Amino acid sequence: MAATRADRSSGNYTVFENGVYTACAPCKDDPKKPPLWQVKGARIIHDQNEKMLYFENAQLEFFGVPMAYMPYFSTPDPTVKRKTGFLMPAFSQNSTYGYGVEVRSTGRSLRLRCNVQPALHEPAGRLVPGRIPPAPAGRGLPNSRLRIDQLDRGAFTGQPGDRQFRGGVETKGQSR
Repeated sequence: MAATRADRSSGNYTVFENGVYTACAPCKDDPKKPPLWQVKGARIIHDQNEKMLYFENAQLEFFGVPMAYMPYFSTPDPTVKRKTGFLMPAFSQNSTYGYGVEVRSTGRSLRLRCNVQPALHEPAGRLVPGRIPPAPAGRGLPNSRLRIDQLDRGAFTGQPGDRQFRGGVETKGQSR
């Protein structure tokens, strides 16, 4: 983290003006070379109690080239190993399934360790895939499940899967 100015307040907040954040170490051969990625912000607020970084007027750069602008952006600070919540949505388009948007989330509960990624594809329908990783110490099997609710039942007439609801399960195991 670097900034032109930093102010600490309430013993919990550090406000960086014109700040830059990256988790990448400087290049050993050329330390002045831009890192693989970095986020610049007109203002970055580090909340030590919440262990979060809040960016205002953020700009994501790869190899020093600006790739995305976000008026507001937040991320866990470097002390956080895993965080639960929603990730940035993913958008897609292809000639078979049409346009799609996928909302991803992560969970860290040991009781329910799963990742559900609902998506909406037009005209294909609502797709809800999920993945459950194996339990700690190798107990249990990893598996993936999915279901799709067909929005336009006539879109795939005469092809496999032209029903309103479809689904599947995938699992991997090893016998001894």
